[in-house]
Amino acid sequence: MTKALLLHPDMPGTLRVLVGFIKETQSEMDNQVDISGSRHIAPVVKTKNVDYALEGEELEGIGSIAEPERCCAW
Repeated sequence: MTKALLLHPDMPGTLRVLVGFIKETQSEMDNQVDISGSRHIAPVVKTKNVDYALEGEELEGIGSIAEPERCCAW
């Protein structure tokens, strides 16, 4: 049924009328919408990175654990 409708000889004329109708209704509803909105800026937070190195007992304890558990312990 849809194929028959699209292949109908009057279809181009129907589409022209439909597009004309859509353009006419859009020109009536020509509104401007402000989409910029307000800007929210996150405060700057400075962090200090400290590298932690294992020493002594910690290094020996982590070294003796099997790999899946070692990752969680670290």
